Formats: sequence, structure tokens, C-alpha cells
Amino acid sequence: MKIATAFSVARQTQEACCEAITSLKQQLCHPPDFIVCYYSANYQYLQIAKNLQFAFLSIPMIACSSCRGVFTQAGFHSNDGSGLALWAITDKFGSYGTGLEYIQKDSDIASIRKACQKALLKALDDAKRPGELPELIWLHSSPGYEEQMITALEELVGGQVPIVGGSAADQSISGHWSLFNQTAMATQGVAVAALFPGGEIGYSFHSGYVTSRALGIVTASHHRTIQSIDSRPAADVYFEAIGADSHQVDSSSILPLSAFYPIGRLAGHLDSLPFYQLAHPRAITDGGGLKLFADVHCGDELYLMEGSRESLIQRGGRVTQMSLTEPFSRQKPIGALIIYCAGCMLAIEHDIEEVVASIRNSLVEPLPFVGAFTYGEQGHFITGRNGHGNLMSSAVVFYQRERT
Repeated sequence: MKIATAFSVARQTQEACCEAITSLKQQLCHPPDFIVCYYSANYQYLQIAKNLQFAFLSIPMIACSSCRGVFTQAGFHSNDGSGLALWAITDKFGSYGTGLEYIQKDSDIASIRKACQKALLKALDDAKRPGELPELIWLHSSPGYEEQMITALEELVGGQVPIVGGSAADQSISGHWSLFNQTAMATQGVAVAALFPGGEIGYSFHSGYVTSRALGIVTASHHRTIQSIDSRPAADVYFEAIGADSHQVDSSSILPLSAFYPIGRLAGHLDSLPFYQLAHPRAITDGGGLKLFADVHCGDELYLMEGSRESLIQRGGRVTQMSLTEPFSRQKPIGALIIYCAGCMLAIEHDIEEVVASIRNSLVEPLPFVGAFTYGEQGHFITGRNGHGNLMSSAVVFYQRERT
């Protein structure tokens, strides 16, 4: 097994593709068995897809747009918002496959779930492992219905298969995100990779925030809007808790403010230690509700979470460190895939190189990794279930299995 990465910050799409593809091929002695691509949304994604599909004919790949740049073990890659990165693995004992399905903007939940399951079945067929449970599902989709997608995938494989990934992003939450694999491309859709690696994997899903105080119980909600908490307007409860005036907060200021004060829901306990699933407030409704980037439900108990610049910088390293799990300590880690929330990146954008450094240092020895900045994160909690959250990080570390 071997993992390699490559990147480019060229402003022109074709130049960026040529630089990254050439660099990747120079590092690999054999054609890769699986490719991951992340790229800024200001590139021409159709051109990136065609270049990769031509350069790596029929090789399974999954690609997703990232917010304002990408990162690898070499650092944060962004030339005024432009950056492209590739990650590839050669693994003669493993199997990999991908599937992508287009989803219309106004599709109902049943159609979304059907598309997600169809994408997974395609991925299993592509891996030549139909009917088998993958070691891991890598998920990318357009933002909006990630919880329903996880449920749909679990209907096919159960809840013990880890589902890890992130929602496609753009430069400014304007809907210019995109996805592609080796056969298809979409701006609204779901892309799934089924991974059967020849070695072991370790994975983690982490927030990096601490509990500040209880907010109350959701008493009215609709999809991703909390209308009331303890029968009071949700925005009033939230901004009172963080010591701010909701009337002085507008759409341009709520995101950077709420990035340090997300809303948490209990995701479970490990022994006596609680773990939280986060939701990022993004707007205030006319009726005093709070719009989020994750689903909430009546009866959910909410907590105010709190983070700092230092905690957001260090948590990239923490989530990676947690993936270096004890069962695999005698095996050799060879590389990693990382997801880091775009909201956190934007809140500490000038310190993002320190985030990459914390990931690099957590791996102890120099290892290749690639990462994207996403508009929602999916992962497998240490408590044993899959979930979708905001302002979170996921990591998967690949290990070389010793063979006799």
C-alpha cells in the first residue's frame, strides 16, 4: 500500500489540473486504486473532472468542492481562494468503488434517500463487492439533507459501518458547490465511495468545543429551523446565553459569531464523558427563530457550546490523534483523509496553517494527508453511531497490514 498527495494553487483550472496530476503520477510506481480530489469552487469543476477522468481512466474517484482552498501535509493551499489537491492510494489487496446520483433541488425525502441508496449500490458494484459490508463509506453531497442520507445508507448496511465525509462547499454559501466521480458530475447530488482497504483503518469524529450551559428544550421546529426553546423565541434564548443582542446581529455577522458558540445536542456518553453533535446557527427568521445547518426536532435538549481560536486550531490534530487507535498500534500508519468545517476555517482563517501543523504533528512521523473545508461534517462517534453535524472534524487514518 502507498498513499501520495499532490496540489496546485494555479489560478487557471487547466494549469492547476496539469500540475497536480503530473506531480501525483511522478510519486506513484503503479496506477492508483482510488483517488480523492478536493478543489475550490471558483475552478471549472467540469474541466477538473474531464482531466482526471482522462488521466486516470476508469479508476474509482470521488471529488468535492471545498471552501476557499484545500490542505495537505505540505500546508494550506489557497491562491486568493484557489486551490486543488489530490490524494491517491495504491492497494493491491483492497477494493474501492464509487457511485454518484443527481438530486433535483426540490426532491422529496423519499427521492433523496432512494438516490443515496442507488449511489451506494453503484459503489459496491464498482468495487466488485456487491452485497458486502464495506469497511467504511466516504460520503460527499450537496448540503441540505445529510441526516436523511445517513439513514438511507444505514438501511442498507446497518449502523456499525462508519460513514465519514463532508458536504460540498463554495466560496460564500451561494450554491456554487459541485461533486463528481469517474463517470458523472453534479451540482446537486450525492457521491458515495465504498472502501474495502487491504489494511486497517482508524477513524474519529470530534467537535473541539466545551459545554457552556443548558439552553432548554426545543418546543417548536421545522427541518433546520428552531422556532422556540422552552416556548420562547429561539433567537432570544440563544443570544441572551452568549451575551449578545439579537437585534444588532445580521446575516453578515451571525456566522463568524456563532462559529464560537454552536448549539449542541447530546450524542451519547463514553463511560461518564458526554459527546455532543453540533449545529451552527446561520440566520435569524422574521419570527425570532434560528436557522441552522443541521436538523433539530421538538423535544431535543440543547446546550450552548463554546470554543476559542486555540481550541479550533488544535482540534484538527486532536481528531487525527484519536484516529491513531490502540488496536492498530503495531501496524504502520501510511496516510489520512481529513474533513475540517468551513465555518471554523473562516473564523480562524489567518491561523489555518497552524491547524495543518497540528494535524501534521499528531501523526508523529511525516505522512501524506488531504483535507477539505466543508459545509457540514459526517462521522462515526466514539459512542458507536453515525451522525451529521456542523463545526466538526473527521479523520480516517489508513494502516499498512503486515503480511507473511
